[in-house]
Amino acid sequence: MSNKTFLDIDDTILTKNLTLPETIAQEDNLLKQLDSKPFFIIQPTPGICVKAKTDGGEKIFLNICMSDKIPAPEDLSDTKLDELLSDEDPEFVLPMSIGSERLESDKGGSPCITYDIAINTTYCEKCQKKKTFMFFTIAIIMDGVANKFNKNLNRLDFVILKNRKVMGKLQPHRIEDRGPRTHLQARKPLIEEIKSSTNEICTKENIIDETESISSESINSKLNYVLLKQPLKGAATNLIGLFDMPKGIIGKDVEVLLDEDRIVITADKTGLTYDLSHPYTINVASVKCFLDKDLRVLRLDMPV
Repeated sequence: MSNKTFLDIDDTILTKNLTLPETIAQEDNLLKQLDSKPFFIIQPTPGICVKAKTDGGEKIFLNICMSDKIPAPEDLSDTKLDELLSDEDPEFVLPMSIGSERLESDKGGSPCITYDIAINTTYCEKCQKKKTFMFFTIAIIMDGVANKFNKNLNRLDFVILKNRKVMGKLQPHRIEDRGPRTHLQARKPLIEEIKSSTNEICTKENIIDETESISSESINSKLNYVLLKQPLKGAATNLIGLFDMPKGIIGKDVEVLLDEDRIVITADKTGLTYDLSHPYTINVASVKCFLDKDLRVLRLDMPV
């Protein structure tokens, strides 16, 4: 399921002792930007605890918890749910807040990866009364966790724990004070592979001469990208995103998900993930994608 809504969580713990010196200044700038955004704190209450597994057999716990501060999704009828379940790519937006990854001990004392996922209280209570709604919701949540943390979860191998509502202690969520995102729209079929000899894609140097860079590169030195604005002065009419790709990647290996103010790029073959927000409103329907295999650059042309 590609349709989902995330309320971003600010993970405030950054371990500078494990950070290369040249990246510390970049992290400080990022923290200043995060601190300048309005936010609120929620303390979710227990709902249900789900024991799941990755495709490799690793045990994972999902604390599906509740808060009235999380927006409620569309009110689903039984008939509408049946329609969604029969659709390969159902259009349903579930607002959720996915917490940080942490370790909690299972009943045998073994540390296991655990996530807190907060959803709307009324909707969660409805799910607990109807198993079909609960299984549908768990599938969406597992998809959200898998995308955020690059985990391959087995959607068919999970158990709702009967005697435990939460694994460990629920953590507070710091959430940006903003409206819920619209669902992401898959753009993978529109990625066009091109050769360096064509003029369909420009190098970074060519574009920077005629545009304004609004973001240079991610904190992780292995994930380099540049987001450029046109024109140089005044209101933006177009954004150009250039994203470094690993060697050997082809168009079918890359999935690009977009909404109006968010870009998510994944290449499951290599584990690469870009996930960034920006202060513009993209015309998603008009976005074009180009992959230059020789330069190993993915280009997004995004009208604003």
